[in-house]
Amino acid sequence: MDEFIDQIPPGTTGRALEIALHEQMYDKQRQLKQESHSLMADAGKESLKPEEYEAKLNDFIERANELGKSSLAQYVAHRKVILEFLEKSLQQNPETGKYPLEEIIHKIIYPMRTTSDDVPYDQQNLWIIDERLSYHGFLASDMPLDTVDALANPSESRPDIMIFDRALSFSEDDAVLNSIVIVEFKKPDRSDYRKERSRGSSLSPHSRNQERPL
Repeated sequence: MDEFIDQIPPGTTGRALEIALHEQMYDKQRQLKQESHSLMADAGKESLKPEEYEAKLNDFIERANELGKSSLAQYVAHRKVILEFLEKSLQQNPETGKYPLEEIIHKIIYPMRTTSDDVPYDQQNLWIIDERLSYHGFLASDMPLDTVDALANPSESRPDIMIFDRALSFSEDDAVLNSIVIVEFKKPDRSDYRKERSRGSSLSPHSRNQERPL
């Protein structure tokens, strides 16, 4: 810690300090990764005494756990910020009496007009709905049904989020898909849902559907 602090010019704040902290975190992660390879190599050496190896291992685990605590704190803080932003985005405007558009909520949870082939894991927040949805076979967000290869459907309707998954262990048949989850975002006080339903069409996946309300 003293060595790291000596590298930071006095009075450093803001972006410069943040960059220095990120560099330090990266250096520590790289160092621990190298040490883990070294420890595994030492485990096969007959010349290394068991007590020496145990001491090295304990020291490594202690420092790795400290780094893990930091990463966990950052992870929890990130989720807290996202949830606070979502809560704010769900509130009614006191001046107009209107609610935000569904598009705003959609963007918070998953980028629009994309698929899971385009969006990395850390750029989506499906965990807000259900943590399990983050682990899927394929996802289409606000994409026309006729562009989704997993379906045989000519419709141009665009479900907000459509999530496909496969059987992980056992299945009754060799179906391409095991389940489909559809998420729709609806703004309160809307009255034009009948029009939307009339434009929709039934799904024709290559497997059985299992409906699950969210």
